[in-house]
Amino acid sequence: MIKKSDSKAKEELIAKRHEDRRHMVYGAMRSHGKLWGMDCFSWFNPEVDALNAAIQYFHSPVICLINTSLLNELLSVHTSWMKNIDVICTIDDHLDQLNLEKLENGATIFVNSTLLEALRTVQQINQHNRIVLITSSRPQSLDDQLEVDRFIAAAKAL
Repeated sequence: MIKKSDSKAKEELIAKRHEDRRHMVYGAMRSHGKLWGMDCFSWFNPEVDALNAAIQYFHSPVICLINTSLLNELLSVHTSWMKNIDVICTIDDHLDQLNLEKLENGATIFVNSTLLEALRTVQQINQHNRIVLITSSRPQSLDDQLEVDRFIAAAKAL
C-alpha cells in the first residue's frame, strides 16, 4: 500500500512539474544569451500586442523565426513592428497562406518547413549585431520550446 501512495505521489509531482514547465514556457519571453554572436530569445504563445511591443523595443535588427498564422495575425493587427525586422524565417511551409502585401519593409523571407530547418537557416545567416527571436503559436509550441532548448544547447557546446 505504501508503494501505491509513493507511486501516486511521484505521478502527482511529475504532473505538477510538467504543468509548471508549461506555464513557464507559455506567455513568457526567454533569453538564451548569445547564439552565433547574436542575442537570442524565444517566446511561445505570446499575445500579439505584447509581441508587437517587444519587437519594437529591440535595439538591433531582428531575425524572426515565426509560424505563418502568428505572422499573419501580427500583420493584421500591427505593421509598426516591421521596421525592426531584417529577416523572417517561417517555421512551417504555408507560404500560400502568408499575407505578403502587408510586408512593408522589404525584409528577406526564408520559407522553411520545420523549426529545425529555420534554426539552421539562421545559423547560415550568422550576422552579428542582430537579435534572433523564435516565436510560435502552434499547438505543438511546448515541443517547439524543447526543440529550441536542445538545439541551442548543442550549438553552444560546439
